[in-house]
Amino acid sequence: MGIFHQDFEGFRDVILRLAFSDDTPASTAVLKSLLTVSAIQRYGPSLQVDDLKLSALRALKNSSEHGIDGLAGVQQVAAQMLLCSFEVNCAAVTWPWYICGANHIITTANLPKSSNGRELNDMVDWVAYQHVMCRFGLQHWRNGNDYWKLPAKKRLGMPTVCTDQTALNGAKGPREIVTILSEVVESIQDPSASCYHSASHTDSLRLLENRLESLQSSFSAWTGTVDTPVDLVELYRLAALIYLERASMRSSGPSVKIQKWFQKAYAILEKQEIYHSPFPLLVLGIESRNDEQRKLFLKLVRQAAVTSGSVAMKNVHRMLQSVWLQDDLETERVLDYRLKLRAVFSSSEILPSLA
Repeated sequence: MGIFHQDFEGFRDVILRLAFSDDTPASTAVLKSLLTVSAIQRYGPSLQVDDLKLSALRALKNSSEHGIDGLAGVQQVAAQMLLCSFEVNCAAVTWPWYICGANHIITTANLPKSSNGRELNDMVDWVAYQHVMCRFGLQHWRNGNDYWKLPAKKRLGMPTVCTDQTALNGAKGPREIVTILSEVVESIQDPSASCYHSASHTDSLRLLENRLESLQSSFSAWTGTVDTPVDLVELYRLAALIYLERASMRSSGPSVKIQKWFQKAYAILEKQEIYHSPFPLLVLGIESRNDEQRKLFLKLVRQAAVTSGSVAMKNVHRMLQSVWLQDDLETERVLDYRLKLRAVFSSSEILPSLA
């Protein structure tokens, strides 16, 4: 499903509670969306699966006519995100739209004030994480700059809710890393931007790095939980530091700072039997410089892809092999980091999912 935390069974139970909590239109929308995702993963594309999707969309439309407050709003967010997962599995261009729809419900209904409990927290975290990963992809995909602009919206039939791209703030504490990562992604500017060489932009990048560095000390005494282990947060933190440094400087060359961060992350990954988070594996895997390191990343990516059927992990596998090929072929000069990412993201006609 592309969630940040690691409590997959607990998350499954949340979805099932939302689907079977009552007989309201919103609950029906969750159930039919869940059946749609299950069908595409089990049987692959078919007319029957398409019928299930249409049934889920009708149920979602019907539920929205009954209001989006409280539990109904949470259920509609769940239905939107399940349909997003379905579209990712179908390699459909429309998958980011469902994140927009879920984001719109959360902000319009002000769900954090009208509802509470694990169901709401999990849905907000889910949308926030998917939103960040979508924005990360759009930074580097060849059509990313034009994706939200009017001509593309008209051509694709994009819904009006996609005009609001305000990032959701993640939970404080360990999941604050999702919020900071969102700011990191938004901070990356093209050299042609007027602010690129400004002192304020340089200061903002330095502030983000300091926040990521200080985040380590803020949870150093925290021992982690079942759903959010310390190592999970630490790997995201180190990957975010490397991405911030590489993307802002645009260089793939040697760096003492990056080598230090990579070695810390690599030591953690060596102890992992399986690891389900695509973003750290991509960013850290790009830093691999020898066969031994690359074998570890390929092993982790393949294991996660096999056990979860994750489309994102399949994307990471393809991207890492492409980046390593670029590095191995270009021995005369240091490649531009952002151009490398643009090349691997843009090899896909559809925005690749990394969540």
